[in-house]
Amino acid sequence: MLEVHARVNLSCLPSDNPYLNGGHGPTDTEWTASTPDLQVIGELPTDFNGVYLRNGHNQIHAPIGKYHPFDGDGMIHGMHFVNGQATYRNRFVRTTGFLAESVAGESLWPGIIEPRRAVRRGWGSIGAMKDNAGTDVKVHGGRALAAFRADVVLFRQGLRRAGVRGSAAGGRGGEVSRGLPQRERLHALCKIRGGALPRRIRGLERR
Repeated sequence: MLEVHARVNLSCLPSDNPYLNGGHGPTDTEWTASTPDLQVIGELPTDFNGVYLRNGHNQIHAPIGKYHPFDGDGMIHGMHFVNGQATYRNRFVRTTGFLAESVAGESLWPGIIEPRRAVRRGWGSIGAMKDNAGTDVKVHGGRALAAFRADVVLFRQGLRRAGVRGSAAGGRGGEVSRGLPQRERLHALCKIRGGALPRRIRGLERR
């Protein structure tokens, strides 16, 4: 099987920014592809079963101000292996910011380099960025949760949407790690605003 799930118009192109070209260039298509239409080089072991997930940034709209490679919308790439067969899917992380810009047809928030250009409230400790959830992906309670590691606050909205409760301090340098499976807890570690120490650890639990 090889089919197009959805396509977007990449108004960020053409661009002379090196992070929007070549290997860094965005894709305009969400695909679903499976063997045998998905070409396999070599052979897939029949006893190799599981899912590989990778998160990354995929810019859609022309950026407001200077573009940073962490500004693009989050996109999850997933490869599912079962009984010697494989299925690939890539999907945008449909955050509130992603949906708002999809309706507007343009960027509504600036990026990391020039947050002063913001004209509306955003997310994160800067308070002006889009919730792009494009750096991390964690599996917890049977769900894959996308996050942006520079700010735990960006992670909170996705947790609420996934039915996870808890508190996270607004800080930078966030790390989200999986807790003990039997306790169904997810732990977030972040720096306090305005300084590197102390650090806070928050337990986030399934409802």
